[in-house]
Amino acid sequence: RGTRHGQIPGASSVVHPSRRGSAHARAKLTEQSAVAIRKLYGLNILTQAQLAEAFGVSENCIWGVLSRTNWRHVP
Repeated sequence: RGTRHGQIPGASSVVHPSRRGSAHARAKLTEQSAVAIRKLYGLNILTQAQLAEAFGVSENCIWGVLSRTNWRHVP
């Protein structure tokens, strides 16, 4: 019989801290990039689409930086 929600009996319940920012294995930006994105957008120098192209990421990624959904630990 299967276990509920994929839990494995006897498995450790230790929660490992998640890596933030550029320390995360799948990060496409650095902390410095996030700061630059916010600055360039705030000064009306580049649009979100232009920032996405310049930094090689999606517009959704740029939106996440600007809305602080992502990279909120970066000032």
